[in-house]
Amino acid sequence: MTTPASPPASSRRPRPPRRGGGAPPGGRLHVLARVLAAIVGTYALAWGFGALGAVAGTWLGMAPAEATTLFALLALSAMPGIALWALAAGRVMRVWAVLALGALVQIALAYLVRGAGA
Repeated sequence: MTTPASPPASSRRPRPPRRGGGAPPGGRLHVLARVLAAIVGTYALAWGFGALGAVAGTWLGMAPAEATTLFALLALSAMPGIALWALAAGRVMRVWAVLALGALVQIALAYLVRGAGA
């Protein structure tokens, strides 16, 4: 079996230079912000979902233990996908905004629903 000959050096396109040896554009601070968003932001969003779901489930007639367990498991199953999105999304500030706003809205709604039912 023969191997194909490589094209002459003059016909090859030059490769663009590598920036920082493969480091992301923002450097270590960018990586730290993204990893913290994936860990802390994902946890906060899942906690807000679990809290809102537990309160709403109880408000709709479920037993408190069942509502808490159901929505905690649903939040736990969504956490890997949210964390991967936080690591792969284009802009770190958008990731932080979505996670923080989502967590705050869910926690506020849980507090309001709990206050309305008490």
